[in-house]
Amino acid sequence: MSEALRLAGEIERLGSEAFSVLSRYLIETPLIRAPELDAYIGCRVHLKLENMQLTGSFKIRGALFKTHRLFEKGCRGVVTASSGNHAIGVAYASKLLGLDALIVMPTSASKFKIGKVREYGANIVLHGKFLDEAHAKALEIADKLKYSYVHTYDDIEVIAGQSTIMIEILEIIDNPGTVIAPIGGGGLISGLSVYAKNRGARVIGVQAENAPSMYTWFKEKRIPETIKPTIADGVYVRKPGDLTKSIVEEFVDDIVLVNEDYIVEAMKIMMSKLKIIVEGAAALPLAALLSGDVKDVKEPVILIVTGGNIDLDVLMRIIGLIR
Repeated sequence: MSEALRLAGEIERLGSEAFSVLSRYLIETPLIRAPELDAYIGCRVHLKLENMQLTGSFKIRGALFKTHRLFEKGCRGVVTASSGNHAIGVAYASKLLGLDALIVMPTSASKFKIGKVREYGANIVLHGKFLDEAHAKALEIADKLKYSYVHTYDDIEVIAGQSTIMIEILEIIDNPGTVIAPIGGGGLISGLSVYAKNRGARVIGVQAENAPSMYTWFKEKRIPETIKPTIADGVYVRKPGDLTKSIVEEFVDDIVLVNEDYIVEAMKIMMSKLKIIVEGAAALPLAALLSGDVKDVKEPVILIVTGGNIDLDVLMRIIGLIR
């Protein structure tokens, strides 16, 4: 058995447990038809609205499931590194369960997301420009404090938590045709793809052209030397995970890149046509369809709208572009 298939079995085993645990704390987010998008895309589109989840992002799923398991083992505190939504999720989960939380965030993290972490009472350390630099600092702090580390994407329990999105989708749509999701480090698409491929769906990942870490690995088996800032700050990741690389190679059909113009256009369409506020990363699936780079699309198409935690100044800029 390959490593990817072994990991898939673990995700399915843990996914059922995660679904049971998370159903006690979180909402089942809406899965809606979006006929307003059909004309733009030329196919039947559904949206899974994770921007409506508690904390405003899907990341709470993996963060809470992992933290809950640590809590049951007697953990007294957790440390993580995150540019935003995972940090918010860990802070929320820790407050919910009564654990101490220390979050290391890169200096590039958005002010809005830093503020959300503080709202939930976590301590914050700003360190490094990139997530992998914050990660190294967080591991150092976790070791010093004897706290447990909660990785933002390269952890099987975190991935299992994210997989519950697909479990919810399959309760409504038995045979999805194409599932399209953003990729940062790969935790979300790893969890989705295991369940989606069991139903014969095509699974497409999307990255920002400015931050193509998993794309470059998927296509060329190398890590890009540099990445550039992107409005999709939630996927601003320089190095994909080891577990996630293995799963993505086995279960994801393709990864496409989109430029900043397409991301902004997708955000504008979501706001103006659907009245849905999304952050940049959440607009990546629609941006990919607008670009025309997603091939062999099978219906129904499901876009994972990952979050709505957007800085107000960025939001106002996007609104100003809508005519």
